[in-house]
Amino acid sequence: MTEKRRQIDKNTRDAVWIKYMGNKVEGKCYCCKLRTIHITDFQVGHNKAVAKGGNDNISNLRPICGPCNRGMGTMSIEKYREKYFTGQSNMNKRKAGTDENKVTKKELLKNLATGKLETLTNVFNLESKLPMWPEREDYIKILSGSRKVTVENIKSILRI
Repeated sequence: MTEKRRQIDKNTRDAVWIKYMGNKVEGKCYCCKLRTIHITDFQVGHNKAVAKGGNDNISNLRPICGPCNRGMGTMSIEKYREKYFTGQSNMNKRKAGTDENKVTKKELLKNLATGKLETLTNVFNLESKLPMWPEREDYIKILSGSRKVTVENIKSILRI
Protein backbone atom coordinates (compact mmCIF):
# COMPACT_ATOMS: atom_id res chain seq x y z
CA MET A 1 0.00 0.00 0.00
CA THR A 2 1.29 3.45 -0.94
CA GLU A 3 1.76 5.83 1.95
CA LYS A 4 -0.23 9.04 1.54
CA ARG A 5 1.79 12.22 1.96
CA ARG A 6 0.66 14.46 4.72
CA GLN A 7 -0.90 17.77 3.83
CA ILE A 8 1.01 21.05 4.12
CA ASP A 9 -0.17 22.63 7.38
CA LYS A 10 -2.05 25.94 7.43
CA ASN A 11 0.82 27.93 8.98
CA THR A 12 3.17 26.82 6.20
CA ARG A 13 0.53 27.55 3.51
CA ASP A 14 0.04 31.04 4.94
CA ALA A 15 3.80 31.64 5.08
CA VAL A 16 4.19 30.55 1.43
CA TRP A 17 1.38 32.90 0.37
CA ILE A 18 2.87 35.86 2.24
CA LYS A 19 6.38 35.19 0.91
CA TYR A 20 5.28 35.26 -2.74
CA MET A 21 2.03 37.26 -2.74
CA GLY A 22 2.47 39.60 0.20
CA ASN A 23 -0.73 40.99 1.68
CA LYS A 24 -2.75 40.57 -1.52
CA VAL A 25 -5.90 38.45 -1.41
CA GLU A 26 -5.50 37.34 -5.04
CA GLY A 27 -2.56 36.85 -7.34
CA LYS A 28 -1.38 34.96 -10.40
CA CYS A 29 -0.10 31.40 -10.20
CA TYR A 30 3.65 31.44 -9.56
CA CYS A 31 4.12 28.86 -12.31
CA CYS A 32 1.97 29.87 -15.31
CA LYS A 33 1.35 33.51 -14.36
CA LEU A 34 -2.05 33.13 -16.05
CA ARG A 35 -4.59 31.70 -13.64
CA THR A 36 -5.76 33.77 -10.71
CA ILE A 37 -5.33 32.11 -7.34
CA HIS A 38 -6.87 33.25 -4.08
CA ILE A 39 -5.50 33.24 -0.55
CA THR A 40 -8.14 30.64 0.37
CA ASP A 41 -7.99 28.69 -2.90
CA PHE A 42 -4.52 27.76 -4.11
CA GLN A 43 -2.19 24.78 -4.03
CA VAL A 44 1.27 24.66 -2.56
CA GLY A 45 3.66 23.26 -5.15
CA HIS A 46 7.11 21.85 -4.52
CA ASN A 47 9.82 23.37 -6.69
CA LYS A 48 11.84 20.19 -6.15
CA ALA A 49 9.40 17.28 -5.93
CA VAL A 50 9.34 15.20 -2.74
CA ALA A 51 9.80 12.14 -4.98
CA LYS A 52 13.13 13.63 -6.09
CA GLY A 53 14.36 14.52 -2.62
CA GLY A 54 12.54 17.82 -2.13
CA ASN A 55 11.20 18.88 1.25
CA ASP A 56 8.37 20.91 2.76
CA ASN A 57 10.55 23.91 3.65
CA ILE A 58 9.08 27.25 2.64
CA SER A 59 12.08 27.86 0.37
CA ASN A 60 11.00 24.83 -1.73
CA LEU A 61 7.29 25.73 -1.87
CA ARG A 62 5.36 28.08 -4.18
CA PRO A 63 1.70 29.19 -4.44
CA ILE A 64 0.36 27.68 -7.67
CA CYS A 65 -2.90 26.74 -9.38
CA GLY A 66 -4.28 23.19 -9.45
CA PRO A 67 -3.72 22.56 -13.19
CA CYS A 68 -0.03 23.49 -12.88
CA ASN A 69 0.41 21.38 -9.74
CA ARG A 70 -1.18 18.34 -11.40
CA GLY A 71 0.53 18.93 -14.74
CA MET A 72 4.10 19.20 -13.51
CA GLY A 73 4.27 15.77 -11.87
CA THR A 74 7.82 15.44 -10.51
CA MET A 75 9.23 18.18 -12.75
CA SER A 76 10.46 21.27 -10.91
CA ILE A 77 8.24 24.34 -11.13
CA GLU A 78 11.05 26.24 -12.84
CA LYS A 79 11.55 23.53 -15.51
CA TYR A 80 7.78 23.13 -16.02
CA ARG A 81 7.35 26.89 -16.43
CA GLU A 82 10.28 27.04 -18.86
CA LYS A 83 8.91 24.12 -20.91
CA TYR A 84 5.28 25.24 -21.14
CA PHE A 85 5.03 28.95 -20.42
CA THR A 86 8.03 30.74 -21.88
CA GLY A 87 7.40 29.81 -25.51
CA GLN A 88 5.20 32.87 -25.98
CA SER A 89 8.11 35.25 -25.49
CA ASN A 90 10.29 33.16 -27.82
CA MET A 91 7.54 33.16 -30.43
CA ASN A 92 7.19 36.94 -30.28
CA LYS A 93 10.86 37.30 -31.19
CA ARG A 94 10.02 35.94 -34.65
CA LYS A 95 8.23 38.43 -36.84
CA ALA A 96 5.98 37.24 -39.65
CA GLY A 97 6.52 38.55 -43.14
CA THR A 98 8.89 36.27 -45.01
CA ASP A 99 8.04 32.68 -45.86
CA GLU A 100 10.88 31.33 -43.74
CA ASN A 101 9.48 33.12 -40.68
CA LYS A 102 5.88 31.94 -41.09
CA VAL A 103 4.62 29.96 -38.14
CA THR A 104 2.68 26.73 -38.65
CA LYS A 105 -0.57 26.19 -36.77
CA LYS A 106 0.91 23.35 -34.70
CA GLU A 107 4.03 25.37 -33.85
CA LEU A 108 1.87 28.31 -32.79
CA LEU A 109 -0.33 26.08 -30.62
CA LYS A 110 2.68 24.40 -28.99
CA ASN A 111 3.98 27.82 -27.94
CA LEU A 112 0.74 28.88 -26.24
CA ALA A 113 0.06 28.52 -22.55
CA THR A 114 -2.59 26.00 -21.50
CA GLY A 115 -5.01 28.78 -20.53
CA LYS A 116 -4.91 30.20 -24.05
CA LEU A 117 -5.42 26.73 -25.53
CA GLU A 118 -8.50 26.33 -23.31
CA THR A 119 -9.81 29.70 -24.51
CA LEU A 120 -9.37 28.74 -28.16
CA THR A 121 -11.07 25.39 -27.59
CA ASN A 122 -14.07 27.23 -26.13
CA VAL A 123 -14.16 29.90 -28.87
CA PHE A 124 -14.22 27.21 -31.58
CA ASN A 125 -16.77 25.09 -29.66
CA LEU A 126 -14.48 22.05 -29.53
CA GLU A 127 -14.89 21.23 -25.81
CA SER A 128 -17.00 18.15 -26.56
CA LYS A 129 -14.03 16.53 -28.33
CA LEU A 130 -11.81 16.72 -25.24
CA PRO A 131 -11.45 13.91 -22.70
CA MET A 132 -12.88 14.49 -19.23
CA TRP A 133 -9.51 15.58 -17.76
CA PRO A 134 -7.70 17.16 -20.70
CA GLU A 135 -3.94 17.52 -20.75
CA ARG A 136 -2.16 20.29 -22.62
CA GLU A 137 -1.42 17.89 -25.51
CA ASP A 138 -5.15 17.09 -25.87
CA TYR A 139 -5.92 20.76 -26.56
CA ILE A 140 -3.13 20.96 -29.14
CA LYS A 141 -4.33 17.78 -30.89
CA ILE A 142 -7.98 18.93 -31.06
CA LEU A 143 -7.14 22.47 -32.18
CA SER A 144 -4.52 21.47 -34.76
CA GLY A 145 -6.89 18.87 -36.23
CA SER A 146 -9.74 21.33 -36.77
CA ARG A 147 -10.01 22.99 -40.19
CA LYS A 148 -11.79 26.02 -38.76
CA VAL A 149 -8.78 26.83 -36.54
CA THR A 150 -6.21 28.74 -38.61
CA VAL A 151 -3.06 30.67 -37.72
CA GLU A 152 -4.84 33.89 -38.70
CA ASN A 153 -7.86 33.06 -36.49
CA ILE A 154 -5.63 32.22 -33.53
CA LYS A 155 -3.64 35.44 -33.90
CA SER A 156 -6.81 37.49 -34.26
CA ILE A 157 -8.56 35.96 -31.24
CA LEU A 158 -5.50 36.15 -28.98
CA ARG A 159 -4.29 39.46 -30.47
CA ILE A 160 -0.82 38.12 -31.16
